Amino acid sequence: MVKAFLKKRPGRIPLERLPAYSPQLSPVELVWSQLKRSLKNQVFTSLEELTVAVLGQVKWLEKDPWYKLSSTKRRSPLLR
Repeated sequence: MVKAFLKKRPGRIPLERLPAYSPQLSPVELVWSQLKRSLKNQVFTSLEELTVAVLGQVKWLEKDPWYKLSSTKRRSPLLR
């Protein structure tokens, strides 16, 4: 759909390809990575439990996101 739209308007909008995983270009990749790392190997028996765990991680990240996302070995105190 996007390609067809761009073909009708040549030279107006360049189409750029991005790598599938490029945290330097898409900071949300770091957030997803942290969430996966912090929630792996846990069993949630309900959607509510999972929601509480995810929201807890998001709140933890909100306090100082750049510091917490800059270290791949940093763990949330919620998981200790």
